[in-house]
Amino acid sequence: MAISGLAGDWSKQQGWLGVTLAAALLSVMAWQAFPTETGSVSLGVSVGLGCITHCIGDGITREGIPFLAPLVTVKGKRWWEFTLPSLLRIRADGPFEKVVLLPALTVTTVVLAALAVPGFETFTDVAAAR
Repeated sequence: MAISGLAGDWSKQQGWLGVTLAAALLSVMAWQAFPTETGSVSLGVSVGLGCITHCIGDGITREGIPFLAPLVTVKGKRWWEFTLPSLLRIRADGPFEKVVLLPALTVTTVVLAALAVPGFETFTDVAAAR
């Protein structure tokens, strides 16, 4: 789905088989690039946290998310949209997401990625000392 969202025109041309093969290839490349010294647990935790974060992000939209469906029955229903109070919900692809959320999350991602690079802390300490 991420490939379809990021490369929509290409995905439509390739169809489901091309997108599936591209996803498989990218998955193998990511697995090979992942440092072996951190182990598979770190990769699993990263994927799990990514899924939880994605669900929370969907939950702050006006549409909400059927987070427990179809596993949990609540008041006889299996499909409940869990959302924030209406004052706190945002419109997906709306101005708040584009102007505030996207830049904030991009900066946060870049900073966290830089901090994950071995030796980056030493580089910043040397730069700050000058």
